[in-house]
Amino acid sequence: MNLVCHFACPYCRGPLGWDGGCGRCFGSLTSTDRRTWTFPGDRYEFDDERGQPRGDGKHWVLFAKGPRPVYRQTKAESAALRKTLMTVGVEEDAP
Repeated sequence: MNLVCHFACPYCRGPLGWDGGCGRCFGSLTSTDRRTWTFPGDRYEFDDERGQPRGDGKHWVLFAKGPRPVYRQTKAESAALRKTLMTVGVEEDAP
């Protein structure tokens, strides 16, 4: 018999957030390695990107089934972001 709790992280048994993420181990057995991070649980949302309610507007709605990988920027995206931040003066040029 395999009992699964959908509100607890399958790795560390910590509580999952509404986004399906675990703030304790980041959904990874090696939480210090960001390349292995995941969202181990399901993602629930209350409203959409424009702030409009999903469903009846009174309940959380399942948006994506877990586990899901954490989005990682490509080198080109990181370079473009760094260039933009340097242009607006937020970040100094790194050595």
